[in-house]
Amino acid sequence: MSPVHNYKRIENDIVGTIGKKIRAIAKSVFSFFQRIHQVGKQRFTVMFIPHSEKKIFNFQISIYSLSFFLVLVVMIVVVIFFLSTHMTYSDVQMTRKDQKISSNELFLNDFREVMFDFNKEKDNFKILVANLWALANPGKESSFASNAIGGNTPSFAEGQDIPESLKELNDLKSLFTVLKNAEAPLRSIITSVEKQNERFEGIPRLWPLEGAGFITFSFGPQIHPIFGYWYIHTGLDLVYAYGANVKATASGKVLRVHYDSG
Repeated sequence: MSPVHNYKRIENDIVGTIGKKIRAIAKSVFSFFQRIHQVGKQRFTVMFIPHSEKKIFNFQISIYSLSFFLVLVVMIVVVIFFLSTHMTYSDVQMTRKDQKISSNELFLNDFREVMFDFNKEKDNFKILVANLWALANPGKESSFASNAIGGNTPSFAEGQDIPESLKELNDLKSLFTVLKNAEAPLRSIITSVEKQNERFEGIPRLWPLEGAGFITFSFGPQIHPIFGYWYIHTGLDLVYAYGANVKATASGKVLRVHYDSG
């Protein structure tokens, strides 16, 4: 027998064996589903007998119907469980959001109060600095004070930006405390400068005569021009032309005006 015939025979044997296996498997599967179908067609009789036994309720149900009913019940239970879980999760999320909103409202209320106090204290501080500038620099414009305070004020202190964290709010409170603590020293400095200015206003700073003039008798220990003894001369004698204008060299009060023949 030629090799070609041998190959053909082997090929036919393999194909035949595979075909037999496939047919056997198909037959087994068909037989399995056939048995399931036979079992599924079986019917059960369900009876409900009340205590009165006047009327009996019974009905028949197949395995198919019972299986479908069980699958339907399981699906309903799964859906209910999923919905309840989802609703519970949603409730938790809503509760958290409500708590966050309440916390933000408290934060904003606290921020508004701090901003109100801060702006009030800032205005007081501006006024104090402007007064101190006016005392230290009489006759000059006091725009320096307002520009200095307004220019260096943080943007959130002007109410334009709301702090997004408690740290920024605490920084604002700290700045408010600094301004509050600086108010008393500034008032003390202003009071001291005002008192000092009052003293300076009583000290002569100008030449009282328009034009020339000269001093005939200085202030301090002098020899009396008539009696010849030492004494303390408490004034300053000036001589100038008759009718010359005399200026006030310092603030004061005129106590007496008279003619001195000497």
